[in-house]
Amino acid sequence: AKVPTDRARAAGAVKDPDRRLADVLDDAFAPDAAADLARRQPLWSGFAGDQRNLRAAAVLAASGDAPDVILTEILMTDTVQHQFGFESEAGHMSLEMADMMVGALVHQLQRSGAHDYVLAIASDHGHAPIDAAIYAENVLPEVPLMAEGATLNIALRNGGDRDIDRLQSLGAKLHPGDHLPAHARGQVATFLAPPGQSFEERPADLPADQAIGPPRYVSSHGFRPGTPEDDRFCIFHGPGISRGVIADADAVQFAPTLAGVLGLSLSDADAIGSDALF
Repeated sequence: AKVPTDRARAAGAVKDPDRRLADVLDDAFAPDAAADLARRQPLWSGFAGDQRNLRAAAVLAASGDAPDVILTEILMTDTVQHQFGFESEAGHMSLEMADMMVGALVHQLQRSGAHDYVLAIASDHGHAPIDAAIYAENVLPEVPLMAEGATLNIALRNGGDRDIDRLQSLGAKLHPGDHLPAHARGQVATFLAPPGQSFEERPADLPADQAIGPPRYVSSHGFRPGTPEDDRFCIFHGPGISRGVIADADAVQFAPTLAGVLGLSLSDADAIGSDALF
């Protein structure tokens, strides 16, 4: 588990009661060392955490007591693009680092003799430049809400039309809501920010009634579904998966495809499509 430290993320707080990671988590990744690295070099601390996670995945996959599924992440491609920009030099470097980490994972699996595995690599969202931020908490100060980049969810109150009008007056678009679980429709409204904008918390040094201002991040995500800014990719590789390229697919096809690889069914899952990618 990564633990937050002053808006940076550091490696630490590992839960391993059966000591399955004892061979990979050496002193360099002890909580104290990780916290020290986070203070001195926050970005490198994040890359170190990503590297540690993939090393741990390789050790688990090649162990005598390997789990059926391992879920992990490479965080820093997102963090670097937020801070330095989409398609910036630093952003390209972070993607190259991620590519090398995946290569190291494959190399470790090959060296261990582990071959009966499938790799499923997915980017969780797109990225694009941001020019301005909407401070939703200033627009709707008494409404429970949660933002994720250019997407905002708000709890609808009695007379919710007024809240909707306030956001739409700023150029935000109301999403149809078909992505929400059936029980939440009518209770939650989802909005998409105008092009080049996102939803963020208001900086402390700005007035409490200011609705739009400079963004904290120069690049973000959560854009309108179907737009190029929201594009993402996935790669499946392993036994039983034929080679080929599928140019276009829906995000909801990823989960049933992964389930199919595992021999599972998602037929009873709410709002998840049944069509796998292959």
